[in-house]
Amino acid sequence: MSTKISIEYNPYYVSTKISINGKVQTEGSDYYEMSNGTKRLQDWIDEFFETLHASSTVLNWEVLFIGTALDFEDVEKAASDCEEKYKSDDLSIKVTLEEKTSREYSISKSRYMARILELKRIFYHE
Repeated sequence: MSTKISIEYNPYYVSTKISINGKVQTEGSDYYEMSNGTKRLQDWIDEFFETLHASSTVLNWEVLFIGTALDFEDVEKAASDCEEKYKSDDLSIKVTLEEKTSREYSISKSRYMARILELKRIFYHE
């Protein structure tokens, strides 16, 4: 039996969606509060794996990371460090990437920037 974890991270909006065994982590959960959408991935990913280890009885994790290849490297490193730290527990973490390219995000980013400009015009009469 393994725990299936999905982490979707958008570095442009600095937003994160985490699900564990298909259950989306919402406000009030430790994992939601940890990433809370305003922290960069690099600021909480180590803590994520530590918290998961402390609260889980299952030591076989399958992590799907949805995001950029560059951010995936940070997830892989954090998973590897956690696996190494708890190797005496036989912890196994398999991390895979579903890559979103910067081009895919740039479409969203351009919409985001258009909205910012629109709000500036409304509030600052530009």
